[in-house]
Amino acid sequence: MEFRSLLLVLLMILNIQSRQTEDLPVVRVTPDTSVFTGETVTMKCEIEDQNRSVNMSFQWSNRRTSVFNSERYTVNTNTLTIRGVTQHDQDEFWCVQGHQSSAAVHVTVMDLPRATVRVTPDTSVFTGETVTLKCEIEEQYRSLDWRYLWYKDRTEVLSSERYTVNTNTLTISKVTQSDQSQFWCVTEIHGRPQTSQRISAVHLTVIGSKPKAELTSDTEGYVLTGNTVTLTCLMNQFTGWKFYWYKHKQNTEKKTTEGIYYSIHNVTVSDGGQYWCRAGRGNPVYYTNYSDVLWINVADSAASSSSSHGLKVGVAVGLSVMFMIIFLVLLLCYKTRKGKVSESPSGVSPQQNISQTSDQKHNEDGYTPLQSGNAHVYDSVNAADNKNTSTDNVSGAADLTYADIELKPKKEVKKNKEKKNKEKKDVASGSNDVIYAQIK
Repeated sequence: MEFRSLLLVLLMILNIQSRQTEDLPVVRVTPDTSVFTGETVTMKCEIEDQNRSVNMSFQWSNRRTSVFNSERYTVNTNTLTIRGVTQHDQDEFWCVQGHQSSAAVHVTVMDLPRATVRVTPDTSVFTGETVTLKCEIEEQYRSLDWRYLWYKDRTEVLSSERYTVNTNTLTISKVTQSDQSQFWCVTEIHGRPQTSQRISAVHLTVIGSKPKAELTSDTEGYVLTGNTVTLTCLMNQFTGWKFYWYKHKQNTEKKTTEGIYYSIHNVTVSDGGQYWCRAGRGNPVYYTNYSDVLWINVADSAASSSSSHGLKVGVAVGLSVMFMIIFLVLLLCYKTRKGKVSESPSGVSPQQNISQTSDQKHNEDGYTPLQSGNAHVYDSVNAADNKNTSTDNVSGAADLTYADIELKPKKEVKKNKEKKNKEKKDVASGSNDVIYAQIK
């Protein structure tokens, strides 16, 4: 009996506590307990028993003070509205009804997330390419229900024949010059227009001419087997390119690389031939024009080594023959010169021989040169004064005549000699007049 009474008391106590818990007010927040700056937040204090909430008075509080009507705060019975929330409004809020207080709710205020527009393959494209623009929110906020709007200049972009809008992505197929413009996106959370923000615009540039790749090699002339040759496919215009390599035929793909280089290691003779390259990017792939053809000439290193050895031997033999000929020529010149010198008298130079021959000739003609040398200088000998000479000192002479004798140069002497010879001929012919010298 006592046990039954105790159990009944416990059940009554639990029933009273349950009723008190059900009667406590509850705060519900719209749109969420986490909001962005500039949004409007509404908090409502609710009681389970709707009959009891009629004509009840409510009070609102945060950790700092009681909340009343103000510039941005509005209290309307069981509702608290905060407009244009800021970081200063981040706090805990609760409501009081009579003697019962609700559980506190924490309101978090965040700055609007940053968003950017990313363009693939590049903001500068060629006609015919496919361009994708993507509006990206900071990663920690992407789980929210975002809505995206796309604009070209000031006109909203909708899906059409060449334009495809898919949430945060705008795709333009086969771009033309008319697509060159400013593009941007606007983001907002569904049902929360105050989260709307315009993202910085990007400028899309469309180039009309199709580019052409340029192919070069790091080796000029022949490549020896066993070595490495590196080809370079130059594409200086913008980014995002992959490179495609071709051998022998343009439509037969050899290899694809992310970079501009393609190396052939341990080259064999079969690696020789024609090579091309071109670049491509995007999805579907947009290809550039092919480069000009580049020939790779491969030579067998063993044959080249033998040829090189033969060339070296030939050069060595040629140089040896040339030096031998030069030596023989110099030796012949030396012997010829030595023979000419030996024909002259010992110790007498050719110039001295010429001088002696000239002196001998003058002696034969009756002249004695006054000085040696090639040019003879002749002097004049004047007759001595005979006034002081006694005729007695000269015996056996009937008449003594003094004359001036003038020695003349060789040419004049030759003329005088010819003249004397003529006079001799005249004497021989019977002339009695003989003139020996010019008498002054």
